[in-house]
Amino acid sequence: MKIRGMGFVDAVETVLGARGVVDYGVVGSHHDKGFDGSSALPVEDSKPQPKKWDFYPPRPNRYSNKTIAYLQKRGISPDVICQAMKEGILFESKYYNPKSPHHNATVCVFAGKDESGTIVFAALRGVDTDFKQDKAGSDKSYNLFTA
Repeated sequence: MKIRGMGFVDAVETVLGARGVVDYGVVGSHHDKGFDGSSALPVEDSKPQPKKWDFYPPRPNRYSNKTIAYLQKRGISPDVICQAMKEGILFESKYYNPKSPHHNATVCVFAGKDESGTIVFAALRGVDTDFKQDKAGSDKSYNLFTA
């Protein structure tokens, strides 16, 4: 395909200002022409995005009766529930957000811990509602649901 006497690759390289950037090692091709870098587009530094929120794990309720009943109703073994609660990766809490219609709703908290045992991720799932949300500021690399 020719574009006004120029090949497609030549036209794209000319428009992008990157003519001669790629060197395929082919002598005599249009790629072995000199390139001084003056027309190259700047490359942004790959800095990690700053965290929008600090993470604070939800405060556990004193009792987890609603969570236990909810999970058993969904077919989860009482032994599995008990073990997860002993390990601190499952507990019951209240969702706090006065602007939300789910404010003060009872939620199951599925927590992810880092190597030191600190909770750094929390998935909130409503017991009496269809509420589903990850806690703001959670580190998703410790998400239990991706394992």
